[in-house]
Amino acid sequence: MQWLPETLPNRLLLGCFLCAGSILRLMDVGPALLFGDELHSLSDMHGGYPQILSHFSPTGAGLALPLIQRILLDLFGDGHWSIRAPAWVAGLALLFLAYPVGRRHVGESAALAATALVAVAPLLVFYSHFARIYSLVALLCLLLYDRLQNYVEGARREPNRKTRPGMDVVALTALLPWAHPTALGFVLPLYAGALIALLSRSERTPGRFWQAAGRLAPALALGGVICALAYWPARESLIAFLSEKTQAEYYGGLGPLDVASLITGNRTGAIALAILAGAGAVAMLRESGGRHAMLLFAALGPPLAVALVRPYGDAYAYARYLMPSVVPLCLLVGFGLSRGSQRIQRAGPSAVPLAGGAIALTLGFVGPLAPQHPRPVQHANTYLSMLRLPAFDAPWPETPGFYRELSARPAAERAGLRLIEVPALTTRTRHLYRHYQLQHGLPTAVVPLPGEFPRIPSGPYLSFQRPQWRTDSDADYLVVHLNIAEEIARYWRWLYGPQGPGPFAPQAEAFMERHLRYGGLLPRPDPSTLATLRSQLGEPLIAEDGLLVWKLRERSGEPD
Repeated sequence: MQWLPETLPNRLLLGCFLCAGSILRLMDVGPALLFGDELHSLSDMHGGYPQILSHFSPTGAGLALPLIQRILLDLFGDGHWSIRAPAWVAGLALLFLAYPVGRRHVGESAALAATALVAVAPLLVFYSHFARIYSLVALLCLLLYDRLQNYVEGARREPNRKTRPGMDVVALTALLPWAHPTALGFVLPLYAGALIALLSRSERTPGRFWQAAGRLAPALALGGVICALAYWPARESLIAFLSEKTQAEYYGGLGPLDVASLITGNRTGAIALAILAGAGAVAMLRESGGRHAMLLFAALGPPLAVALVRPYGDAYAYARYLMPSVVPLCLLVGFGLSRGSQRIQRAGPSAVPLAGGAIALTLGFVGPLAPQHPRPVQHANTYLSMLRLPAFDAPWPETPGFYRELSARPAAERAGLRLIEVPALTTRTRHLYRHYQLQHGLPTAVVPLPGEFPRIPSGPYLSFQRPQWRTDSDADYLVVHLNIAEEIARYWRWLYGPQGPGPFAPQAEAFMERHLRYGGLLPRPDPSTLATLRSQLGEPLIAEDGLLVWKLRERSGEPD
């Protein structure tokens, strides 16, 4: 495996792509509050290792993710970097392996262009700092493609030599569906592509077909047996999960472009990359016939599997199920650019990487991570970081007076201030706190009320049960929302009502419909909690707009 390009300019370009991608993946790991599905694994770890290995969570965390996270938490503590390690470590590895794997199979210039796209793809970036298994699954899929493609290339060179895939292929074949069942949508099509690639240089007769299948079947069968044995202790909960996911129906509509737009950050970018990938696929078929069938099946297998099975979920769920396809699709784009450049006279060795970098830069500046868009870092793990919905950035006229007054202070006066919000909120209701932070811009800690968090990890989280919570917080204001359900309902009524920021753009309609529903009962601080706070802190500084605000410390020059 060759890690660096041949020429110095291309090495510099690769370094730029890797640096940009690494920054995008790591910058939110520490500060972003845990959100939504990230909290499921904290619950799935509670029973210890035997429980983890014998129970497939109905939340879809599987067995691998809670197991890895439990090991990391036992070794390194329960901070964000440990909880999210399966995401950011795998996300970085996927980024850094895109070039050497791509170079081996589609050439240097195509691999460089693909790496530029991988570096900025919003879906890959998001799941590199969101504590779920999907980045790891995408990484293992890329490795399986590489190892199986290597085997196929060797078998094509020596068709009469009777060899079978090695144990590395078997191990990856077993590990992928165990990491997450949706990986089957990649594994099975990849083996089909390998079969076609093996047949492409030989006479297509039944005998040749069975000979080629006989080479691949043992690896697939052995991997399947190992995976089944690993799942055996959790078989009942796994069957219940799969039954629910394949039979239940999700509310709301979605289309292919809704899913594709989450990969690139906007609909136009998705269409453009689909055209380029299609051109790359056509060029690949014309040039090499079935040699690259595996890459085509790797790119198309997961989308076809999702389209056929239609599992329970929305566009956000379907997009993460397609993550194994993203790097292969980027390689197809790079291949198309490299073959297109051959028709241009005086196209130097850096022309294709520069074109890929230009496309990536354009996607970056029109996508959700663009520097001109407001982006509260602590809320980077809400789904608004994958696809921007401008309605949630519009100022709410009924924002409580405390936040408006705080926002009106000069920046120098707000510098260094910190807030505590109660309750924590765990679902898309967190968009309300995101909205407030867009206005005041202050770092925030949250206090989970009973039932919100399975456990309170290290980081920007506090518990009133801890004696030193006030000094540990290093905060200036404590904001208690007395009736957060009513507060959120008022915000949502304005957001979706005639006085709100609508009408929504066509590309945002399905996602705004998805956000219309935000969950069930929301926590309220009980009277005993409020009485304890009054006994510790005295009467609140502000008691209006459904808020109780305590000032926790004085600063020189700060208004009363």
